[in-house]
Amino acid sequence: MREQVTVFGAGYVGLVSGVCLAEGGWTVRLVDVDEAKIATLRQGRCPFYEPGLDELMRAGLDSGRLEFSLLGEVTSVDGIALVAVGTPATATGAADMRFVRSVIDFLVATAAEGTAVIMKSTVPPGTGAVLAARLEEAGLGYVSNPEFLREGSAVHDWFETDRVVLGGSGPALKRVRALYDTIDAPIVECDVTSAEMIKYASNAFL
Repeated sequence: MREQVTVFGAGYVGLVSGVCLAEGGWTVRLVDVDEAKIATLRQGRCPFYEPGLDELMRAGLDSGRLEFSLLGEVTSVDGIALVAVGTPATATGAADMRFVRSVIDFLVATAAEGTAVIMKSTVPPGTGAVLAARLEEAGLGYVSNPEFLREGSAVHDWFETDRVVLGGSGPALKRVRALYDTIDAPIVECDVTSAEMIKYASNAFL
């Protein structure tokens, strides 16, 4: 039986990831703090234009595999939690980690023991090692899974990606790997910091 996936952040990366996972057969709950955005998504309307995303979102809603919730409506998390909140640059150029830390705090307080936490947000190399240690104390796993989605071709990039990068180890890594069992692409397994570096290197090349 496939686990439920809870996606935190219904922005570009979170929405594309959640909708595509639902299309792949997973039961997905997308969570955000923006009431207007959640209301729009519940109506089957995408808040931004991305080719093919509207149709897949409506299909997910119709099938019952996709739902949208406000953070305040979520009392517990089980299975797999995917973090896809923004890490915008601060005035000094550093990544603003407030939203990531807020989700991690929430998961430590509410997630069932054994929940696997996936980091899709772009975070500075070395961040995941610290987060993983904290989550491990709460009985939660951690996997870095950077995204390589291009605006305008994100749906295509999800299903036709040329690689899936997973940083982590143990049972959590195996469970996260299963999310991509319908994707025909090489899966690169490495440590958490290497996965974070791969994302930064990819951004630099682009």
